[in-house]
Amino acid sequence: MQSIKTSGGKTVVFFDLETTGLETWRCEIIQLAAISGERTFNVYMMPEIAIDRGAAEVTGFSVRDGALLLQGTAVPTVTLTEALTSFLDFLQSLEQPVLLAAHGARRFDKPVLDRALLRCSLTRQFQQLGSRYLDTFLLSKALYPRIDSYSQLAAISGNCTFNMYMMPQVAMERGDTAVPGFRVHNANSSRTVFFDLETTGLDTKRCDIIQLAAISGNCTFNMYMMPQVAIERGDTAVPGFRVHNANSSRTVEL
Repeated sequence: MQSIKTSGGKTVVFFDLETTGLETWRCEIIQLAAISGERTFNVYMMPEIAIDRGAAEVTGFSVRDGALLLQGTAVPTVTLTEALTSFLDFLQSLEQPVLLAAHGARRFDKPVLDRALLRCSLTRQFQQLGSRYLDTFLLSKALYPRIDSYSQLAAISGNCTFNMYMMPQVAMERGDTAVPGFRVHNANSSRTVFFDLETTGLDTKRCDIIQLAAISGNCTFNMYMMPQVAIERGDTAVPGFRVHNANSSRTVEL
């Protein structure tokens, strides 16, 4: 699998962070993973603050007896500085310039990674690489402006249920390199479908889906749903959703 390149010749690197929570100003990175073509990167870090319960349930990470566990199995860890230095080396080893792509990068991954780089005094080294960020959610809206569901205000009243099967996009197994929210499976030249969920929170046992979006080639799918549970405070800051009462009808506002 060759690396994806933009029309301007930039090498696209899909990356994702697993963190202790959703508060971008205080959460710590537990896992940093990236993939570009056949090149992959993956490191784990021992957090200095407690992992939020919701984050632990979603990511499978926990800390016990001084060890970082993933699904109950200890994983090797490095310091934040070592992880970010290795990541910069990984980016530098790719054909330049590099474009870092993540779904929701502007609201979450970028501020968290930028804060970590600043904390480790690595901001200048990162800037010297000339790397830039790409938010795939915003890109989808820009590429398909006529899709109604990408408008600034989308409203769905009542309940919405559906069933859908899709070919996953970036999937690395648990404990290996992974870009959560995306899954990848190549078989018999099947088409790849990029998909992502926005939910009311990180508790997998109770959270409701607010948005399900997918894209494959020129085909796109996007749907918004009215949640039956409250959107957690931290999650309204990440996907940008909130429930609003207007003219006695409930709407989901983006």
